[in-house]
Amino acid sequence: MIQDKIAIIQVLAGLIKNPSKLSETDKYQLENNDFPERFHKIIFAALNNLYNSGTEVINEVEIDGFLSKYKIQYEIFNQNNGVEFLQEIQELYKEENFDYYYERLKKFSLVREMKGLGFDVSDIYDDTILNPREREELQKKFDEMTIKDILSIYEEKLIEI
Repeated sequence: MIQDKIAIIQVLAGLIKNPSKLSETDKYQLENNDFPERFHKIIFAALNNLYNSGTEVINEVEIDGFLSKYKIQYEIFNQNNGVEFLQEIQELYKEENFDYYYERLKKFSLVREMKGLGFDVSDIYDDTILNPREREELQKKFDEMTIKDILSIYEEKLIEI
């Protein structure tokens, strides 16, 4: 799956520690599709709903309580040891790295979206490469790209068509 779990963990933890980032829409534009796994989507949706409902301090207890009202989501949350997961990611969180991980999360989201639209993304990101050297070179290239760089590649492909 095209994702960076560390980026997902850091962004979710950052939103728990500082939910007001959700209102900084000029700087951060997060949506459910930025989180490819259902478990992470559920946590993000809970955070977003809690914040938009006026909750200023969010933690694992608030999220657990919110999700307990929704049977299917709560089952998934509990199957993934949600409370423990949230506690652990908060311990791993580094505030000073939030912007880096946010950008990384959005890059992966963009690549997934482009793939979903039918574009071949293998020249940007390909997790099926078995050769470690090739995989490392492609990963290095991807890491150095910005979101604008990725968009430019696809703009050029569209212009060619």
